[in-house]
Amino acid sequence: MFSNFAHGGFLVIGGYICYFALKNMGTGMLVASFISLVGAGFTAVLTERVAYKPIREHTNNTLYLLIASMGMSIVIENIFVVTIGGRFRALPDIIPTQPLNLFGLATTSAFDVISLIAAVVFLGILQLILTKTKWGLAIRAAAYNLRIAGLMGVNVNLLISLTFFIAGTLAAVGGIFLSVRYTLYPQLGAITIKAFVAAVIGGLGSLPGAVVGSILLGLAEMLTAGFISSQLRDLVVFFFLVLTLLIRPQGLFGKDIGEKV
Repeated sequence: MFSNFAHGGFLVIGGYICYFALKNMGTGMLVASFISLVGAGFTAVLTERVAYKPIREHTNNTLYLLIASMGMSIVIENIFVVTIGGRFRALPDIIPTQPLNLFGLATTSAFDVISLIAAVVFLGILQLILTKTKWGLAIRAAAYNLRIAGLMGVNVNLLISLTFFIAGTLAAVGGIFLSVRYTLYPQLGAITIKAFVAAVIGGLGSLPGAVVGSILLGLAEMLTAGFISSQLRDLVVFFFLVLTLLIRPQGLFGKDIGEKV
């Protein structure tokens, strides 16, 4: 298991696929989103086969994979800069953004409600896959010890491809929503750095921990921006990261299981 810093690149790929499907192919929202998810998923699998698999087959040191993922993140970003340019692009209004009154208690936008529902649905599906299927059991076993999982009969290469495909599709979901909410540009994937921070705070390898870590980090950012200064938001984020690593390195929901090989 290693932190794939190229994950932000898959997010950008998903956003651009959706953008061009809507603009050039004239597809509807659902078709464009489906093409985006599948395209980002297969791109993630291809990235693993080209960049990570040769390293994985020659060494068990995850540091090399970590460095390779950083390099792939830069490669993906610059491919978009060189081929289609670095200008900002706006996706069509494929997701409603009008204000909604929530039973007279609060006012929000339809986009925020749809984003929340989509997040809950996709996270729920992922949790079901990880906990209720044989492939999910294999993924959890391989995350603990890839070599032993292979010795127990798990098709490691297929399993890793499946894992990267799922990761790529989920990244594309984020890319679509972020592109609609803000704008689409090659460096949009940099936002995933904070996602890694949230995962560390919640506990690496724990999906509920990642969700809780994201909520805590988001609240900390909003409270800092609202009551102190928006310029200190990033400082607070990485302060919590350092504090977590000093006090509880395994995170809120993580387990101290020692070094994995």
